[in-house]
Amino acid sequence: MANAFKRESETAGTSATQMLSYTNNAVPASTEVVVIGLLASNKTTSTHYITVEIVNGSNTTTWIKDAPIPSGSSLSMMENKLVLVVGDKLQVTASAASSIDVTLSFLEIT
Repeated sequence: MANAFKRESETAGTSATQMLSYTNNAVPASTEVVVIGLLASNKTTSTHYITVEIVNGSNTTTWIKDAPIPSGSSLSMMENKLVLVVGDKLQVTASAASSIDVTLSFLEIT
């Protein structure tokens, strides 16, 4: 098994923004992802909100719902590790377009 530390960064939109850059944005076969960091930064002058979801097929699990991020602040959303398996997608949605930058740090195991 090969291990690689990786980072993905996206600006969250008002519709679901995918955080994994795999084909179909889902964890591929023979791969596991261990999320070790998820940081959202508000780059505007107003408070905005972020929602984080894990999607697998037709199942959606809300991990964080409408968490407030004050102007110029950031929110670290990792107290423990999160394991994503084959088919899982990690998506974020912001309350306003182009307001929140999100950085995902993870260990990819193949």
